Amino acid sequence: MHFDRSFKDRFNSHIDWSGSASGGECLDWAGSVSIHGYGSLRYKGNWLRAHRVAWELKHGPIAKGVCVCHKCDNTRCVKVAHLFLGTQADNISDKVRKNR
Repeated sequence: MHFDRSFKDRFNSHIDWSGSASGGECLDWAGSVSIHGYGSLRYKGNWLRAHRVAWELKHGPIAKGVCVCHKCDNTRCVKVAHLFLGTQADNISDKVRKNR
């Protein structure tokens, strides 16, 4: 998905750049949060997950069916270094391995 400059600016304005909410490791989303705890924002009438937007802003489009997973297990984190791509099975395996 191609994001215009004003959307990128709006996205960046909702990040807690201090990292204080997570003890300094993560970049936490300070905007709207879904009922499942994921950062969320609207773009052209659609709700998007903030961590997926962060990935796309850095790396480009995400293939259909691919998950953006959190290494840090912090659903509000948008720090790209804490994210990785995987399948739903990869995400579930990661969850089981970490006893979450």
